[in-house]
Amino acid sequence: MDFLIKRGYITLDSGKPGPLFVAPHAAPAYYKPGDHQDHNTHYISYKLATYGGKALISSLSRERDIGIDFYRPYPSMKVALKSYRMLKDGKRDKRRGPSRSFAWAARNVTEHAIKMEIYTKFWNKVKKHDGPLVFVHRQFFNPIRHPSIMDVIPYDRKDAFIDIVASLNEKYADVLAKMFPVYKAGFEFKNLCVDFKEDMLDKHNLILYHGKRPKPKRRREKFRRVLKQIPELKITCMQNFRGVPMRRLMKQHGIETSHPVFQAEISEFLTRRFPDIAVYMIRDILKKLKSS
Repeated sequence: MDFLIKRGYITLDSGKPGPLFVAPHAAPAYYKPGDHQDHNTHYISYKLATYGGKALISSLSRERDIGIDFYRPYPSMKVALKSYRMLKDGKRDKRRGPSRSFAWAARNVTEHAIKMEIYTKFWNKVKKHDGPLVFVHRQFFNPIRHPSIMDVIPYDRKDAFIDIVASLNEKYADVLAKMFPVYKAGFEFKNLCVDFKEDMLDKHNLILYHGKRPKPKRRREKFRRVLKQIPELKITCMQNFRGVPMRRLMKQHGIETSHPVFQAEISEFLTRRFPDIAVYMIRDILKKLKSS
């Protein structure tokens, strides 16, 4: 495996033809520990590339003032400068507005130019690849995502992907059934940690979470309710995501390919605990695409 460290990203080349595995959110976060970290998407992309093809892995934080979010469109210089001022004014957690909608914020014209150069080179790697494209991303371990252990978003050949996902659910039925109790216990443990954080705040005035104060009781009840309704795990196709951000990026960067393009939104539970199972699943998708 040939490693090449570039400013803002790392490329890995197996020396064999194959897909490009892209991990746009593969660097650590600094402002939201536990929320916006890579959760092994770097490892999954690397491991997939060892079987053939290449990996393109971000090494910059997705936080826009200190890094680049490669999963967002690039801003104009005016927007980048405005976004930086908004973030410095304490509007980091706003869900909408320029600071959340674009790939970076910049303190000055020079910084904007540097980030634009890094971002453009990253996406040029994607654009120039002659082979399948696989975007590796993490989905939150959240009740609204259940029962999806991996949500597959195709950008072409949708009917073929639906059939492939159905066949993978048959193949991995026993694995997913054995994983389900661990998955259930994992969510309960996550809630215990939230309870502990709440207790530390109420009794000891130690703030151990970031952003809005969580509502563990409501989330726990919702999770137990959905588990009762659907007591299983599945690989899904466009259940939780429709691929709108990536479609915009592909259009913005003029990415057109005759090869398959899809996104794997892998449950945080799977990326953290069993990343190699995610690798096997994605490899099976690619094998079935090749033979179909």
